[in-house]
Amino acid sequence: MNVLYLLDKFPKISETFILNEIIALKQLGHTVLIAANAPECGNFHEGIKKHNLLNNIIYPSDMPNFTGYKNGTQKALDFFLKLFRDFIKQPWRTIEIVYKSLKISGNIWLFLDNYLLARKLGGLQADIIHASYAFLRHLERAVLLSDLFRVPFTCTLRAEDIYAENGMRKKMELLK
Repeated sequence: MNVLYLLDKFPKISETFILNEIIALKQLGHTVLIAANAPECGNFHEGIKKHNLLNNIIYPSDMPNFTGYKNGTQKALDFFLKLFRDFIKQPWRTIEIVYKSLKISGNIWLFLDNYLLARKLGGLQADIIHASYAFLRHLERAVLLSDLFRVPFTCTLRAEDIYAENGMRKKMELLK
């Protein structure tokens, strides 16, 4: 089975439980592709190298989370240039991704990241998409990618997801 794993940061030193989940999936013979917003700077666990996970990570843009840009104008110009190129190459697919990304994204920055990730995933061959947290931004991305690539998604609920005040109500409304 091909699994697309959605994370905020990867590799991340404090999330050994997620690393263990990914390694267990690989040991069971599944292929795991990781989509993360950015890498965490610094050290990472030996299991990352041992299981060759660095080659299985996709970040939405060449500059994750647009770090390194000096101003918002440069971000916008870079994004709209990519959007224009996509529209010329695949107008209907670009319109579909923009429409669905705008519809589900909570703000402009999530829209940019979601669009760029969907663009990079292109001909995704995943059997399932897994959101590693039930935070709204993870669920938005999982719903969007599930819809665009027509594959089901799953989500792991952790303590913070379950017990956050009114958090689950908002998340369940998104899934309706």
